[in-house]
Formats: sequence, structure tokens, C-alpha cells
Amino acid sequence: MIKLDKKTALAVLLLIGFVAVIWYLLFPLGLVKYFTDRKLLQQVIQEHRRSAVLIFIGLQALQVVAAPVPGEVTGFAGGMLFGTVSGIIYSTIGLTIGSWIAFMLARIAGRPLV
Repeated sequence: MIKLDKKTALAVLLLIGFVAVIWYLLFPLGLVKYFTDRKLLQQVIQEHRRSAVLIFIGLQALQVVAAPVPGEVTGFAGGMLFGTVSGIIYSTIGLTIGSWIAFMLARIAGRPLV
């Protein structure tokens, strides 16, 4: 049996909880459909014009952290909705945030697990 100190056990529980929340958001709530259907993603972003940039950046960050989520649709939709330059900027911001989150998760839980 593996013995874990309190910090490591908390990190493992947080990681498991994070993965469970991402799984729930993607599959039971059906958010995965926004990553696979370009027209649906465009429709949702156009319906929520005031917060479209934040929605797009959040989706970009989520597709980095949640491995089963494809990123090709969101990047393409960002260019179509916001234009080439703005789409690249918003996409880069989202990808950077997602990479930072993934790095921090790995830093917190990775070392104790390895």
C-alpha cells in the first residue's frame, strides 16, 4: 500500500476532483458538442456577443487542460468570428491560460505522484 503525506493526498484529491468536474462539463452537460461543431460554436458566441471574447478564451483554455477536447474547431471559429489578428490574440490568451493551469496542476500533483 502506498503511503501519502497530507499535502500529497490533498493534491491527488484536488486533481481527481478537477478531472471529475471537467468530465462532467464535457459529457453529461454536453459541452463537447461545442468543440466538434463549428456552426454551433459560432451560433453560441454570436448569441452572447457581450461575453463572446471571454467564452472563446475559456473554451481555448479548457481544450488545453482537457485532453479529449479538440482545439481545431475553436481556433478556426475564433478567426472567423473575431478576424485574423484578434482571433490569434484571443486564442493565444486562452491557450496561455490553459497551459498555465495544466502546468500548475502538474506541478502540484505531478511530482508526488511520480
